[in-house]
Parts: sequence; structure tokens; C-alpha cells
Amino acid sequence: QQLVFYDESAYDKRLHMRYNGWAPTGHWAQVWAPFVKGQQFTIGAGLGFNGYVGYTIQAGPMDADDCVSVFEEVLLPHCNPYPGEYSVILLDNSLIHKDECIAQMCRDHRV
Repeated sequence: QQLVFYDESAYDKRLHMRYNGWAPTGHWAQVWAPFVKGQQFTIGAGLGFNGYVGYTIQAGPMDADDCVSVFEEVLLPHCNPYPGEYSVILLDNSLIHKDECIAQMCRDHRV
């Protein structure tokens, strides 16, 4: 009940385009597909054992400042001081998670 798993994931319509293919020797592999000018969306979410603790969806990629905002406005308000429910946040080793502001906010909230 204490654990919150936090991570980000991105979606872009262009991710579904193929860049490799098969063709006979001496010929180019070609594919005909409509041009897609997609927009990237990023979701940052905290998942606890009882479901989502908090999440945000934004247009474009997420940087360290965005991650700090997610912690400050979305995730930490739902967390409790250790050893309470949602008091341990697990992060991967992403560079944007290593911002000192995130560590300080977690210390201030005693999580």
C-alpha cells in the first residue's frame, strides 16, 4: 500500500510508420503511405496498488521542469508521510527524475 510507481510514456502517430522493408536484390524497398504530421503527447502517471494516484497528459515531450510540476501539483498532494499509504515513490533512472527540486519536495513531504 505504500508504493507508488511513477513513469512517463509518449505517443505519436508517426511511431507506427515502417522504416525498413524487404525487396529483391538490387531494388529499393518502397512503401506508399499517407503523410502523417502527428503531434506527440506525453503522459506522466503515478500508479499505486489501488489504481492511479495521479496523472497528467501534455502535448509535446516532458522535460525536468515539467516533471517537477507533475510532482508538485499532481503526485505529491496524494502522498502521505512515511510509513503511510502512498509514501514510497519508485522512479526509473531517467535524467529528468534526477532534478534536485524533486528530491527536495519529496523530503519536504516526508516521502
